[in-house]
This record gives sequence, structure tokens and C-alpha cells, in this order.
Amino acid sequence: MRLSLPVTLLLLGVTTHVFGAHFRGGTFSWKPLNGNKVEVKYSFSFNGFRDGWTDITDGHARCNETDEAANYGGFLKTVGSLRCDGCYPGQASTSCENCVKFDPPPNGDPTSSKMSWLCTDYDEIGGWDEGGRTFEVDVPTKTNRLVLYYEACCWVDIQNADPKHGQGWKMLTEIDLNGLPNSSPVTSPRPVQLYPQGCGKFSFIIPVNDPDGDSHRCRYTKRDKGECNGDGDVCEELPYIDIYDDCTLVFDTSGPPGDYAVRVMIEDLDENGNPRSKISLSFLLRISPDTTTCDIPVIMEPKYDCNSIPVDKRFEMKVVAKAHIESQPIDRIDINNKLTGMNLLPLRPVNGHPLRKSRKLTWTPSRDQIDPEPHIVGFFAVDTAGISSGLSYVNLKVVDKAPLYPVKAKSYPSEGQIVNSLKNWRIRFNRKVQPPTQPAFIRLINPQGREVGRVDSSDPREVTFTRKDLSFDMLIEERASDKPYTLIIEEGVAIDAEYDDEQCPIYSNPGEWSVTIRYDEEAKTRPTDEMKAPTTPPRVPTKAPTKPPRVTTQKPVEPPIFECDHDNVDVNVPSDAEEGDECFIHLSEESFDVTSHNSNRVPYNICCSTTCNE
Repeated sequence: MRLSLPVTLLLLGVTTHVFGAHFRGGTFSWKPLNGNKVEVKYSFSFNGFRDGWTDITDGHARCNETDEAANYGGFLKTVGSLRCDGCYPGQASTSCENCVKFDPPPNGDPTSSKMSWLCTDYDEIGGWDEGGRTFEVDVPTKTNRLVLYYEACCWVDIQNADPKHGQGWKMLTEIDLNGLPNSSPVTSPRPVQLYPQGCGKFSFIIPVNDPDGDSHRCRYTKRDKGECNGDGDVCEELPYIDIYDDCTLVFDTSGPPGDYAVRVMIEDLDENGNPRSKISLSFLLRISPDTTTCDIPVIMEPKYDCNSIPVDKRFEMKVVAKAHIESQPIDRIDINNKLTGMNLLPLRPVNGHPLRKSRKLTWTPSRDQIDPEPHIVGFFAVDTAGISSGLSYVNLKVVDKAPLYPVKAKSYPSEGQIVNSLKNWRIRFNRKVQPPTQPAFIRLINPQGREVGRVDSSDPREVTFTRKDLSFDMLIEERASDKPYTLIIEEGVAIDAEYDDEQCPIYSNPGEWSVTIRYDEEAKTRPTDEMKAPTTPPRVPTKAPTKPPRVTTQKPVEPPIFECDHDNVDVNVPSDAEEGDECFIHLSEESFDVTSHNSNRVPYNICCSTTCNE
């Protein structure tokens, strides 16, 4: 079938199932450049590889192709063209050839609005591919306003399609340069998430950042605002899905099994609550009839909401997920909105935690990834039954700064140093530091591999910060032996005091070195948690809008599970535990009730192994 026929159908606003069901969702965003130019970024995902009107389902090698003739110099063709309202003031919607400047240009034509994209990720088992691209647009000076959209057919087979219409889809963004300089809100595309059927309602927050600090809101798409495909599309209010102003979405799993399409409009607002611009977000949710539990997996780490990462420096982040029953362990941990250069190392068990698995993310951001606004990256876990966790988002901001790290040679004790006192130990950093806002530990490990002492750098009762130093007394729980100990400096025990982004700080790199202690006095008892003030909760990088009505969800109680070689265990009460909640040391042992909980700290300080605190 020739390209001319589907293009004609698109121009007539007619959708059809002839070409199959493939669309899985996508989003737009934009930011101003010089004059009336803006930079537009889009991303989308398809089932089965899309290259023009041809479906390639026998592999995903094209994701890595860079042959210019086949691939537009690394960019892949896809169905249709970018459409515009506002390129020619007073005229109806049209193609955008005189509005758009693609850089780099597909097929050598910088004014071609034929949609093309760079594949960034794929899944051969799931049969999907995702990607996108960035390009420039000239906004008409007569209006300073432009609506860009991209529409075609069809969604994957979905349960909430209007039977009177087709399954066409539409992505759009509204650019408005009138008045004060403005950028659109920024969100992250979402992967398909599988929920167990008949388990009530599940809720989650759609992540939104705004580079200008504007407040924002989410809503359903509206037909009278031109936000829906001409063939009906998934539009207006959706069955089984509630969307609230604060970008909370509630999904009712009482519907039939299958996929459910979600379409959300995200608006940034001026001081009077009027929309300044808007972007669309589309994605899928899925209901499975095959489940043995209503508890879904949980992402327990990453540790921080936002990290500022020095450019060209290797960054590592540990992602930890937990299942709820041993018959459905964690099968995989995946990254959402994967950035160029990111890698996930293989899935690994977490020692002593039979229901937990972890993966390590590594990334060395390049200079072209420096951006004043953080990149939104999400993680999700899937168990062996295919049930998905919620997405756990982090903001990763690439900055042109050197990393913050402990200096072994200028610390006390330094690498290999012999000391006869546990007083006035000092960690020196390469520049001025300040305390973190949540617990981070300096640990001392004895020659047998057991943790015998630690201090929390977020607690002013334990640690003092002075310019480039943090100082403390290392109280240990045994008589010191005349053998090397290991001093472990956790990531984030200090924050860069010379970097002024409080929402997204630069955390210190980890460090580790050996010291020898000649000290035979009885160990002092560390202050108990009851003696210490609660730690400050972590900052939230986005504003907290009005909350929706309370929804009863199948929220699992976090059973912290630890298995040590000795009789003692280290029990970490989860951060959301409330008095009276039932927790478990091990599933085969009796539970205990939470009687007090002030913070994320460890209320039962009886750790018997270094693995207890992983």
C-alpha cells in the first residue's frame, strides 16, 4: 500500500483499523530559545516496530542502525506528519513545512515535517519500541501562539474505546509566547503497568516539573478544545479512570481484563489560575485476571528525590524492589524514560532479604545533557506473574560542576593510619559541605566484617560540619583490636554547600578506606533514637496541589525481612508505618506491632551483620 493513501485518510480526519493497532502512548514538551524560536521534544511508543507504514516484528536491530540511506542518518521514519494550528494566522490546520526546522534534518531536509524518531529503547519479549526526537519551531510573530499535534490510527486494542468511533490517537502541545517568557510543563512517558483484577482502586501521581516554577494541573482531554482525534479518539472522561487537578490518577480494577488508554492534559497556570500553555500525555494501564494476591511489588530505593550530577562523571544509583509472596518473586526491574548513555546492570538478589532484588544504574552524562531543568526518570518492577509496581521517579539534573568527594589523605584517620583514640574523627571533602536532610551513615566495619559503629551525618547531635569538614566521635560496640578496620563513607553524607539548588543538591560520592585502632576502653552506648529529634523529611521537588478524595487502595504493609547468621536482627520499620501496624522480622516467625515511629531511623539497634542495612 502506497504512502499516499494513509496520508489522504489522515487529511480527511478518517481513521481505520486497516493498518493494525500499535500506538501505546506519548507526550510533547517545549521550551523557548532566542526570539520566536522554541525547542520541541516528543516521545512515543509503538507495539511492533513502526517504520513508515511497515511493521517490522522480526527483531529490533533497526534501533541501533545508523545507515543514513535507510535511517535518515539515525532517525527512523514513522506514520504521518506533524500538523500545526497557527503557522499561518487565520488559516485552518496545515502541515508545518514553513514553521518547523528539524535539527538534525531527516533526509537532509530541515523543513520537512514528516515524523521521524530516534529509537531509545525496545523490548523483544513485549514487542514494543519507544523513542522520540527534538527539533526547532518558528512561532508566527503575528500571534506568538502555535498548536502542534500529531494524530493517526490506531491504539493497541483497548477496553475503553468508544464503540461509536475508531481508536485514533492524538498528541499535542500548545505554545504561547505572549507576555512573560514561559516554558511548558515537563512530564515523563509511562510504561504499560499491569494490575490485578478485582483488587479495588490503585492511585499514583503523574510526575510534573515546571521550569518556570508555575503551578500546574491535570485534567481530561476536551473535544471542544480540539484535543481529540477527528475520529473520536479516547477523549473526555474515561470509564474506570479518575483524573484530579493535582495530577493524581485513580484506576479502578473492577473492569474486564485488558488494556485501558489514558489521555491527560497538563497545563501550567499564571498567578490567576489561567492556563499559560499545555501538553498532552497518553499511556496504557492493564488489568490481569491471573493473580494470587492483590499486593503489588514495591520500589524501595532510589534514596533521593533529586540529584544534581556533574557532567562527564560516572554516576551510580541502586534500585531495589520487593515482592510480597515467595511464589511471585521480582522478575525484572526496568527504567522508564531511559536517557542516552544509561545502563542497568543485571538483576541481583539482596543478601538476607528473600523477597528483594536490586539493579544498579550507571550513567556518565554528556555535556549536551546539561539542562537547567532535571530529567525525570522512573523505575518499576515486575513480578513473575507480570504484576507491576508503581513508578518511582527521580529527577536527575546534569550540571557543569566537579563531583563532591571525601579526600582520604586529608581526613582523620586517613588511609592506613593507626589511631589510639575514637575522638574527633574528621572527614575532609574537596570543597565546602553542609549536612544532608535525611539519614546517611559513616560506618565502621571490624576485621570479621561486622558493623561495630556508625554515625548519622544528618543528626547534629552526632556530627559537626565546619567548612570542608565533618567531625564526629566514633563510638563502637566492642573492644578495638589491633587490626585494620574498614571506614565506609556512604553516598550523600554531605551536600555541596557551594551549589545553591536546594531542591536538587549535589550529594557527596561514597568513600572507603582502612584504619587501624589501638583502643581498649569499654565502648560507649550510642544515643537511642528516642533521645534524638526526628530527621527532616526529604524535600519534594514539585509543589503539592489540592489532594483528591481519599481512596481506599490495596496498600501493602512493608514487612522488613532480614536473615542473619546469628540470633540478633536489625529491624527497619518502614517510613509509612503507623502505630498498630503489623510487621515481620521473617515470614516464618511471629509478627510484632509497631509501637512508636518517628522517622526512617532504625528503632531496634541489634544488627548482627553488615547485610542488615543494605
